[in-house]
Amino acid sequence: MCALVEWPSDRLLPRPSHAEITQAVSSPLWWLDSGDRSSAKGMHVLVKLRSLRKPLLTLLALLIAFAGVQFGSGAPSALAGQYGECPPGAVRKASYPEASYDIEERCSEILSYSGTTRMWLWEFSGVKPKRTDRRTVWVGGDNSPPYTMSLQALISDSHAGGAAAGRVVIAQPNGSNLDRRIAVLVRTQYYRPSTGWGTCRNGVWREASTQRSYMQWTLDQGATPDCGNGSYRTQVYGRFFSVSLNSWVQRGPIYSPSISLPPGV
Repeated sequence: MCALVEWPSDRLLPRPSHAEITQAVSSPLWWLDSGDRSSAKGMHVLVKLRSLRKPLLTLLALLIAFAGVQFGSGAPSALAGQYGECPPGAVRKASYPEASYDIEERCSEILSYSGTTRMWLWEFSGVKPKRTDRRTVWVGGDNSPPYTMSLQALISDSHAGGAAAGRVVIAQPNGSNLDRRIAVLVRTQYYRPSTGWGTCRNGVWREASTQRSYMQWTLDQGATPDCGNGSYRTQVYGRFFSVSLNSWVQRGPIYSPSISLPPGV
């Protein structure tokens, strides 16, 4: 059996004899006298660490990559794309033709149904002037046909009788606009202890005048609640016309949290 002896670069030693090389096979510390045993242990550990250097560096690289995905500027940085119909975090006051009040909206981030794209969409924040607002945002979709849909339901006591709003937004898998015939249905519901939740203000399907990727509608119950004092919430459905299916794709209902109307003084 042969053994390869690596010469230490920091020691100038004479070439060993054949007998000394044979001795080195059984004792890798042959060139040191008894006074250098402590140094030899350190060099032995160094040799071991050098042999582990490559797997340790590989493990470190994997840990850094994992940490970057989990805790970096957010997992969305690892997504395939991003799309925004508004500047992230922006706030605006929106007016709609059928509404007698303004709605505050905030540009918020959602994740596409496929999980590959983050999108920024206008979401209801509350009714102006701000009082008590309750809202729900739902995101879903499908792979056949591929789409992402967001539904929003809002109710507010900004008007004593209650103000409600609903919105539907659809998008392509990459987050870009999916312009189709699109419609939203918004209702207010009233809670009766004897029968539970039921329809109060019954809306109808409201379709956008042109093919586009969103539609919203509002309801105003005026100065007094339509169905008397009590707990109210908003119910919302959304749908769009699929070209590939040649039929409507409908999702919902979703419900806003409830509030008491009229509001307390």
